[in-house]
Amino acid sequence: MIEILIVWSLCKKMGNTIRAKGRNPFGYQFMLVVFWLGGEFMGGVGSAIYEQVRSGGISDELSLTVYLFALVGAVVGACVAFGVAHIVSDVSPTTQREGAFDCPGCGEPTADPTLSCGVCGHTPGAFDSLPR
Repeated sequence: MIEILIVWSLCKKMGNTIRAKGRNPFGYQFMLVVFWLGGEFMGGVGSAIYEQVRSGGISDELSLTVYLFALVGAVVGACVAFGVAHIVSDVSPTTQREGAFDCPGCGEPTADPTLSCGVCGHTPGAFDSLPR
């Protein structure tokens, strides 16, 4: 039950991350759940195989390490899903950052409107506010 609540909260966080980038979150949330379950399965199976090989035969009893490796695999899967979400490009409408100004000469954003532009070399002057 706790694992379901963890996945639920991670899906909400994934949704907020993806919505902030102007995208539909459903596919990314689905990817998170699939990667979580896939990582958990791979971690559990890999650990169970290792336990069987290490013990030298087939055993009916599996240790706690199998479950722990399954959880580690699930966390790795979730980290990969969040990594994909963080490298997705932002398609939301661009908004001007607070404190940022555009150079009247080339349109490049600059932090201080009183300094000359580092791209085109435009020096601010009295005629910058006039329409072109």
